[in-house]
Amino acid sequence: MSKKSILLPLMALVFGCTAEKGEPGVPGLSVSAGRDAFYVDEPVEFRFEGDADIISFWSGENGNDYLWRNEERIYEGEGVMSFGTAFMNGAQWKHQLSGDSSEKLVTFWWSDDFDGDYTAAGVSRATWHDATSYFEFASTRVDDARLLSSATPSGEVKLSDIIPPSAASPVYFAFRYHLLPYVDAATDSRSRAVVSGFTVNCVNTSLHVKDPIVTNSSAGWTFVNIGYNADDENYLPEASASYIYFNSSTTNPAERWSWAISRPFTPDYSLNMGCDHALGIKSFSDTPIAAYTHSYTNPGTYEAVFESRNVSVSGKVSEKKQRITIKVYERGCVIIDNPEQKVW
Repeated sequence: MSKKSILLPLMALVFGCTAEKGEPGVPGLSVSAGRDAFYVDEPVEFRFEGDADIISFWSGENGNDYLWRNEERIYEGEGVMSFGTAFMNGAQWKHQLSGDSSEKLVTFWWSDDFDGDYTAAGVSRATWHDATSYFEFASTRVDDARLLSSATPSGEVKLSDIIPPSAASPVYFAFRYHLLPYVDAATDSRSRAVVSGFTVNCVNTSLHVKDPIVTNSSAGWTFVNIGYNADDENYLPEASASYIYFNSSTTNPAERWSWAISRPFTPDYSLNMGCDHALGIKSFSDTPIAAYTHSYTNPGTYEAVFESRNVSVSGKVSEKKQRITIKVYERGCVIIDNPEQKVW
């Protein structure tokens, strides 16, 4: 074998290693959209020429906007409260239909001067504001309130409608269960009550975002029992991750109140959506793709960004970015000239 025939494989091996360890070539991907105007929900076809090892897509929409890749999105929202109620057994549930809040079986309150003393004396010292009228409560009886399948939704109520801007912070929320003295079974026999799914959401309607701030499990309900057999272990209320359960003895010769009072709550109606992230549409092991389709669900002007990367075996990366402006309109607002109109 000649020296020349020996050297050729060695030279090929040396040059091959050098190429692998060198800088990868700039991605040869080129992207176009055909036109720049589209209707809401119309598929936008981005066509590819060339290829790259890795391709990522930024649509320009919330959560997928290249400009927000390194900055957290923080938006102002609004506090919205909701819960469900259900009553079972006896006749006192009928008092919920009374126009006099002092006679209702279950009422809702808030306080901005409760000092955190979860005792009868502490409850008495605080100023409690009755917000029962803002919510819908159960108006009938069910067989088993703790099944929660028949709970009456309260409706979603803005906290700004309940708590004035002048209120101090923090605030406490409370449900009060009130049984009147027993006279006869037809009018005053015990009714149990359940409050389920208590939630305070931070809502931003423009972003279509609803983020729970407080739930039944995180509200930290503490019970304060006042009146007849207040501390009778057979009839104490209880709280779970899903509900507050109010109970009492069968016949009460005197009034009884059970308060379920939350932990202190400092209103913070900001939504931290975090940084935006790209959508990976091609990985290193995928075969080349000819196009990518995306639909925009809201009108506006968006900057679509395609990040393409080539990666060497040693981990070195070469990047290329292409930006395409996309205008999206509601149907009927404008007429978009589309020479390549397709049925879709």
